[in-house]
Amino acid sequence: MRFDEIDIIGEFKINGLTGSPGQALGLSGSDFTWITVSASSVIDAVGLTGTDYVICQSVNTGNPGPDAIENGNRLKSAYATASALYVSNRVSVLITPGDYDFDATPLQLTTTKVDLIGISSDASDVILRGSGDYVLQIINSNTDTALCNVTLATASLYSFDNSGTSSCYLRWDNVIATGNIFTDDNLSYTDLNGDFKNIKVYSSPYAFYTLNGNIDGIYDNIELTDITYGFYSNGGFLLGTYSNITLSGTLGSIFNTGGDEIIANFKNIKSGNINNIFTAYGINGVFRNIEIGDVGSSILSSVGALGGTFENITIGNITVDAFVTTSANLTGTYSNIKIGTGNNFLYCSGSGTVSGSFNDIESGDLSSFFLSTDNGNISGTFENIKCKNIAESIFYTPSGNISGIFKNIEVDGDVSDSIFSAGGTFSGNISGTFSNIKTKNILGTCFYVYNNLIGTFEDVKFLDVSEIFFNANQNTEGTFKNIEIGNVGNDAFFLGNGTMSATFSNIEIGNIGGSCFVSTNNLSANVENVKIGEVLSLAFSSNSLNGRYENIKIGNVSNAFVSTTSDINAYFDTIEIGDVSDSIFSANDYLYGTYKNIKMGNVTNYAFFANGNIDGIFDNIKLLNCSILFNSDGANIFGTYSNITGLNVTYVFQTASDFSGSVKNCTFENVANFGISIYDLTFENLNFKGVMYMSSSRIFNSTIDARGLTQSAITLITEGIVERCKFLSDADIPTINSTGPLNAQISFTITNYGITSSITNDIGTPLNIDNPNIT
Repeated sequence: MRFDEIDIIGEFKINGLTGSPGQALGLSGSDFTWITVSASSVIDAVGLTGTDYVICQSVNTGNPGPDAIENGNRLKSAYATASALYVSNRVSVLITPGDYDFDATPLQLTTTKVDLIGISSDASDVILRGSGDYVLQIINSNTDTALCNVTLATASLYSFDNSGTSSCYLRWDNVIATGNIFTDDNLSYTDLNGDFKNIKVYSSPYAFYTLNGNIDGIYDNIELTDITYGFYSNGGFLLGTYSNITLSGTLGSIFNTGGDEIIANFKNIKSGNINNIFTAYGINGVFRNIEIGDVGSSILSSVGALGGTFENITIGNITVDAFVTTSANLTGTYSNIKIGTGNNFLYCSGSGTVSGSFNDIESGDLSSFFLSTDNGNISGTFENIKCKNIAESIFYTPSGNISGIFKNIEVDGDVSDSIFSAGGTFSGNISGTFSNIKTKNILGTCFYVYNNLIGTFEDVKFLDVSEIFFNANQNTEGTFKNIEIGNVGNDAFFLGNGTMSATFSNIEIGNIGGSCFVSTNNLSANVENVKIGEVLSLAFSSNSLNGRYENIKIGNVSNAFVSTTSDINAYFDTIEIGDVSDSIFSANDYLYGTYKNIKMGNVTNYAFFANGNIDGIFDNIKLLNCSILFNSDGANIFGTYSNITGLNVTYVFQTASDFSGSVKNCTFENVANFGISIYDLTFENLNFKGVMYMSSSRIFNSTIDARGLTQSAITLITEGIVERCKFLSDADIPTINSTGPLNAQISFTITNYGITSSITNDIGTPLNIDNPNIT
């Protein structure tokens, strides 16, 4: 049984008798009785949980100083008497209200389970003080003692000292202290351990302090005011459970170790402005419901590993970093955390890694990174992250990897460098799921990685990007979906090496200052539903260009689809491009594939160009002005060409070698030359204004308008067949001219608006004309 409060109203009688002055309650055999004692002695008593206790009666003669000294002596004697009574059950010294001054010599608590209990529930009614180094001091082998309902008042550094033992368990309830509660200044490596409830500490450098031992136990409902260090173990561990801790006034640090770890549970911590909250050589535990004002340094700062569970934490502005470890890993579960401005939210220096679950985190402006490591990896689940402006990157590691799930990341401001940045020389990968990521302007690169970029990227929305949307050096794989970006200062999607084989869909980008999709090795992607503004350089560029490209709309561009060293062999459908200052499709070697439903504006140079062969299916292609529509430079042109329309075209087909295939349903307004070196082609439903050079080919159901030109409408270089065609000419020139042997089966209509109409052969070979109709 513990006596928290004993109120005596009226007379206190034993066996019907009232004690007189100078008498105190005692035992005579097994009976209570009044006994006469000296002024400096105390009374034998019954137990706290058994039958032993001692009551210490204070004096008040109107002389505070002498009375306090007298009371101090009485309490010392009472403690000695109680110590003598102790056998196995607890013995309590019940202290009546008063001021107890121990002068220069502290009350030494030498005996296990002998407790000091103020009989009033108001701790300020019993004041224990002294002028020495300590008020109370545990020495010898005391392993268990209680202190309740008292105030420890001292002008010295320490209120309470435990330097005489290494294992005393302290049971404190309703205690007020104005000096350090604990110390082991004699380097004895003693611990502070116990059950501390309803404790108030004022104006002290240290509240709970040990020089070399551990701090352990249960600490509940602790109020600290004007404290430099709340719980500080200079050379040991900080262990135990801490709940309902309130700090106010001028504060330094709350929970600290000078050489070892914090491994404890913390709940309901509330403080005003403070310098540090948790600082140790390692931190692990449970941290819940923490509310702090501005922090002069960090929330949690660990030289070693930092981990645990962190929930419901609200902090004001932070001068340095929120959570930091300087040489080890940062792990754990972080949820419902809100801070003001700061440097880094999470920072792991050295070779340490960051991993865990990070959910529902909100911060103000950050002067460096949201999460940063010096060399280690970043992995885990990051969900519902919201920040203001970030001076550098959101997630950054200069030589490690970034992986995990990143969902609902929002920066309500600008990012001065990257969203995700991983790797330096020969290292660094980014992989995982990245969804619903939003920021305002990005002054650097959104996704920067030295090696591979692999994963699912969807629902990404940024304003302007000053550099590159993603920049990788090896392979890019995965899915990029529902991406909306403003203007991009450099390249949108850049791969320095490897293969870009991802799927890109539903992407909308403003103007691009460099190129859109660039892979210096191989671009083998599936790209669909892409809308891009003007592109200063290349829309799609790679050493080798493969894959599928559908529903793409691009503004003006320098070059649209370029293979710099090898082939273009891909599927293109529903491509709309503005003016092109160079070429639309340009292959350094072969140009193969399917090209359907392609619409382009003015093309300064080539629409389709290859240093090697051109072959494939080309259907429903529309353009305005173009120098050369199809150009195979030194190689062959094959394939099927249908439903192609254009205005002014210098050459429709140009090749220095063979040209074979079929051309069907094509219309051109003004063509200087339809083709050069045309062999083994079939032309059907061809309608254009210009001239044609052809050999060993067949042309039928076509109209060739050569009016106003100084060349023949069609020149048959060797053999050819012309059927059901119409040629329009208004000049005194041959309508059909052959520069070589000709055996053409010709059935046509010539409408000549000039002086003569003629069909000639330059070497005089007779023409075999089948029913010509010349008007």
